[in-house]
Amino acid sequence: MNLDSGTQPQWLTASRQRIYSISRTGYPDESSESGGVFAFQRSKHSHPPRPPLRLLSAGSSNGEGGVHCDVSKTGKAFAAANIEASTIAIYPVADDGSIGEATYREQYHLDKPGPGSNDSQIEAFPHQTQFDPTGRFLFVCARGADRLYIYSVPSPHQVTQLQEIVLPPGTGPRHAAFGVFNATNTYMYLVGELDNTIRVYTISYGNEPSKLTVELHQTISTLGPGLPPTEPNSEYLAADIVITDDGKFAYASSRGTTSLDSDTVAIYAIDDEASPEHHLTYLDSIETQGKIPRHLALSPDAESRYLAVLNEYTNDVVVFERDVETGLMKELKGTLHFGDPVYEARYGPSCILWR
Repeated sequence: MNLDSGTQPQWLTASRQRIYSISRTGYPDESSESGGVFAFQRSKHSHPPRPPLRLLSAGSSNGEGGVHCDVSKTGKAFAAANIEASTIAIYPVADDGSIGEATYREQYHLDKPGPGSNDSQIEAFPHQTQFDPTGRFLFVCARGADRLYIYSVPSPHQVTQLQEIVLPPGTGPRHAAFGVFNATNTYMYLVGELDNTIRVYTISYGNEPSKLTVELHQTISTLGPGLPPTEPNSEYLAADIVITDDGKFAYASSRGTTSLDSDTVAIYAIDDEASPEHHLTYLDSIETQGKIPRHLALSPDAESRYLAVLNEYTNDVVVFERDVETGLMKELKGTLHFGDPVYEARYGPSCILWR
């Protein structure tokens, strides 16, 4: 156990032998509402044993409500999203893995609130800062603004906003994931939290950053086959998406808010040889055996054999074994309980990494 990760840690990401995290608030102390960003070194086996994580650095997330972080492919840039402050920040990462002072910061503003219920769109509310597979571009999902912001980040000292993709009102973009199928075939999968969709885009890279093109081809429901996007009434809220390493299957979690019944994970087949309009096919769904599946994580083996589902409200992680041929689940392998159910946002587990 490590307690050096601030108040209400929200997200984890790994780069080589280092772990990075972001906290919701309380940095540098409880008198502050800013989140914190933290870098850790994984310890090697030793005698006597050492703590598994050693703190390298701690700093401000540059805003209230740290909710997501990511590290570029080179390991030299770190990005943070602060949902309550509606800010993002980009930082340099030193050779020793420590995070430096922010070199870029942006705050988003709305002209007027969006149609999402329960104050879900009264501010821009950026929910994810995600580097693309090349590590040269940063994608920011702004749930409240119904926007996807794209930045060129050749280094943390050179940041340029390239595009602002406008989504239908009430989409609520939350998380994006990427699939690379060959040198010229990259897809992005964008989760609409409020309208319970996945939007499928192709990404084309030109010979300079300004030539990047992102094209929408398919919109598919997270709630069932053939269903249209929902109204943004918060009855169901899509959460996370993961893609298997072989590029054959996708999994997306959904959170029901009107009952305590188990939530679901939707299962999709991916066909990278079909026309982009038919790239995803809804196969089935499984119950998560818990409530509010905020995060999904596939095991790091070549077959992505196991799917871990983190249930925030029921305070547990559930692990399923996948059938790697069909994409469906073979069996429930186990459940790890962290304590009593909490049934309240921010206080249950929010992110998991496989070792």
